Amino acid sequence: MIDIYISTANDSIFKLTNFLFSEECDFEFFIIHQIFPQQNIEQYEKIYAFLNKLGVEVITSYSKGLSKSRNLAIDIATADFIYLTDDDIEINYVNLKLATQKLVDNKLDFLTCEVITDHGQKFKSYGKRKKIEFYNLVNSASISSVELVFDRKKLQKFDVSYDEDFGLGARYPSCEEYIFITDCIKAGAKGNHLELDLCMHPACSSGQNFSTGLSIETRGAMVRRIFGWFSFPLALVLLLKINMKVQMNLKSRIQLKSIYKGFYK
Repeated sequence: MIDIYISTANDSIFKLTNFLFSEECDFEFFIIHQIFPQQNIEQYEKIYAFLNKLGVEVITSYSKGLSKSRNLAIDIATADFIYLTDDDIEINYVNLKLATQKLVDNKLDFLTCEVITDHGQKFKSYGKRKKIEFYNLVNSASISSVELVFDRKKLQKFDVSYDEDFGLGARYPSCEEYIFITDCIKAGAKGNHLELDLCMHPACSSGQNFSTGLSIETRGAMVRRIFGWFSFPLALVLLLKINMKVQMNLKSRIQLKSIYKGFYK
């Protein structure tokens, strides 16, 4: 059995009227619906009823932040495998089942697969992952949550959760996936990559935005969180790599100030 948890917030839940839910008995669907600021849920009763008729359980939460939604899903999941996804995703259910079988066959704790965009292209470059035997603190940097499939019992054994200071709706609006997966690796989890299209996702991503001081500050905080207080040189290397990959609108002085602030704040 595979538990699929879909994170959504406020009126975004109405997008799920178009979500493609599988009718196969191998899948159980849950929606974590975050409502903030706290308000009357009567406006959502019709969509709740519609989803319930499809066999989907809706869990209402008055928390804010994607990482809090992910953690709630991990806490309440009961199936053998868990897949955490979003309200703008189209899942390939055949490949999701194949991924869980690979977890069992290869005795892995987690597995990453690939994502295509709504234009039929790869969501990102996956070439380097083909050479990975097992993920480590460095080669896991580009993992997204919707690429991940977990063995639930092993995940709960490692007692790892998403850092709620990171992710959409939190103090730092991204990088929660990298922190989460490196926490898993530090706890002893083993995982590798499978060349399999797991889902379709819109072409843009919040994790790829480097246009503000906060986005750079978030990277500084992320480096400290993963590698510790003596890793500031790594933060500077990361900043250099970002500048080599994308055209930055921020002046160098602001970039340095932002990454320093994120690291030491």
